[in-house]
Amino acid sequence: MRSYFLLFIANCFFVAIPSSLAQPIHTEIALVDAELFGVDRSHSHLGFSIRFMGMSSVKGTFNDYDVAILYNEADMTKTSVTVILDVASIDTANDWRDKDLQSERFFDAAQYPKIVFQSDRIEEATTGFLAHGRLTMRGVTREIAVPLKRTLLRTADAGWGNIRIGFEGRFTLNRTEYGIHGSDFWGVGMLSEEVDIEFGLLGTIMNQEKITFRSREKPSIGEVLQQTIAEKDVAAAVAQYHDLKTQHETDYNFAESELNRLGYKLLEQGRAAEAVQVFQLNAEAYPESANVYDSLGQGYAALGNRQQALAHYKRALTLDPYIPSAMEMTRRLGG
Repeated sequence: MRSYFLLFIANCFFVAIPSSLAQPIHTEIALVDAELFGVDRSHSHLGFSIRFMGMSSVKGTFNDYDVAILYNEADMTKTSVTVILDVASIDTANDWRDKDLQSERFFDAAQYPKIVFQSDRIEEATTGFLAHGRLTMRGVTREIAVPLKRTLLRTADAGWGNIRIGFEGRFTLNRTEYGIHGSDFWGVGMLSEEVDIEFGLLGTIMNQEKITFRSREKPSIGEVLQQTIAEKDVAAAVAQYHDLKTQHETDYNFAESELNRLGYKLLEQGRAAEAVQVFQLNAEAYPESANVYDSLGQGYAALGNRQQALAHYKRALTLDPYIPSAMEMTRRLGG
């Protein structure tokens, strides 16, 4: 699923157009009555600020994070979100301070490498919505309520036809409640116990038709099979894959990403059964990749096969417990 979220977009702002004018993208997962969005980190922000000696605020961000949103625009109470931050990616524009924050005196990134938030329910509020859920940081889990303001309704951008949604919010945490005390010098008096969190997230479903196979030195196996499916069928493509893998492996790019891209192109076209067969080929080739099982899970979810979807999402989480899409789908499917 994570390749599904790779951002093949220019580093520029987008102009939104009504989704009715964009090419349709088949994304709804009937099993969970929602669409699965990733995050466009190039146009999102997740930051914090903390008062220093009562004189100024030190600001920072996490450069490496991932988000999965199961989104129901008509009924936000059916929306849920998982956010995972990589503690080692903390960035306050000061290398020495960043290393100190990663140390056991503060976040202890070596022992607790991830910060995880998962919503349990979303309710309407005066100024938007409240996402009630569990925040786990430094091994401590607490219930919090995160204010959400919807900044962008589901729409398609003019540049690529990617489907977008947007949210922003601000809230405050007490760092000591999560065991983030610091040293005797830096932790008491020097730094406020309260930390202000501010975020703006641009959720994205990529328009797979606009994403090309970008294999340079060798032909992409995904592109070759795509042509075979168009001219014949997926059974012929599967047979071709095995033949080329056996007889001409060094002549083609058999990277995991190539079949994954083809699978998502098929999913977008509403051809879930064919997508599952392509994802299955990838799982056979890369049995230790959490990513391919995550993709296979979505393929089965699109088919409406709850049992198989759940089994493959669980397999993905066995290999990598921090895949937001698999975490979201597993709990929503009743796993």
